[in-house]
Amino acid sequence: MHQAACSDVDLVDQIMAGMPIVGDIASSHRWAADRKPHADHLSVESLRSRAWEFRSKVLRAIKRAPVTEHSPKVWEATLEDVAEGAAVGPFFQESEVSEFVGDDHWIPTQRFEVVQKNKVRGVDSATSNGINMATVVTEKLELPSTDANVAVIKWLRSRLPDKPLRGWVLDERRAYRQVPISPGHRKWSVVALKDPSTGKVAFFVMVGHSFGLVSAVYNYNRRSAAITDILRRVFSVVHWWLGARFDQQKLQLCPDPTILGVTYDLEQYLLKIKKSRKKELFDEISMILEHEELSPGQAGKLRGKLMFGASQLWGKVGRAFLRALSDRQYSRKTMDTALTPALIYSLYKWQWHSTSKH
Repeated sequence: MHQAACSDVDLVDQIMAGMPIVGDIASSHRWAADRKPHADHLSVESLRSRAWEFRSKVLRAIKRAPVTEHSPKVWEATLEDVAEGAAVGPFFQESEVSEFVGDDHWIPTQRFEVVQKNKVRGVDSATSNGINMATVVTEKLELPSTDANVAVIKWLRSRLPDKPLRGWVLDERRAYRQVPISPGHRKWSVVALKDPSTGKVAFFVMVGHSFGLVSAVYNYNRRSAAITDILRRVFSVVHWWLGARFDQQKLQLCPDPTILGVTYDLEQYLLKIKKSRKKELFDEISMILEHEELSPGQAGKLRGKLMFGASQLWGKVGRAFLRALSDRQYSRKTMDTALTPALIYSLYKWQWHSTSKH
């Protein structure tokens, strides 16, 4: 870490010991200080004292939730977490969980299914049970942007005008799961869901971070940023030093690598959207324009899908065309679904953007 001039000098020790997920999230000393407790913030003491209340609330929600055709996939993925060492379980008795975490005041998080195109993802809702409410972020996270990537490409192109450029992309396997949780905080990392074969509520103790924890975003990005420091400054592939495992099936070494849905064409020097995502967006917008209807809920979902384009490709121009969708999403007239002139103009502009090259 010293040779890489990494400012996050405590990271290795904290990874070895496990990282906290509630209370003050440890600082990386990399990003600007920004202590922002949630509007209805809970202290860790309050969270622990209300553990029985939150546990009862979560268990009631899980018992009401039906077993669906997608439930087996979420269950299988959770068992894969166990097989890979990111979780321990299943436990079918609350007393078993108490014994494992060493505390009766533990709080479960409901794991529910989210269907995304052709796959099902298990997501842990850590807001309704107070976990995220008791999390205090101490820094303002700053992530690399498409602009930074483009600046690097321009710099390389200016110095190597006759050399073909290639992109190398490593995709971490279950990235959040690879970052360990402090043993003392495992009472806050219990996830619960139904065993689809029996309908019984099962508990798993996550020893790696879950998707849905506010702390996971910050704790993971600390390690990711440190790996980048080492790759850049020591100039050797040492990602194994910090425990990162990469998915070989998602490895990219090509002239047109894709990062978060944005393709960097290093031969034509263009930014592009993945064809599949472009078609999906174009078809959805076309359907809305054809039927001339857009509900607040649908506007919110479409706005979420278009946010990546606004942030990654089109900057302030793209954000301007999101305004009409935002107005409809938060409209108090929930029964008003007719397209306004502003919505029509916005949707046509998004259609044009989704078919153009940049």
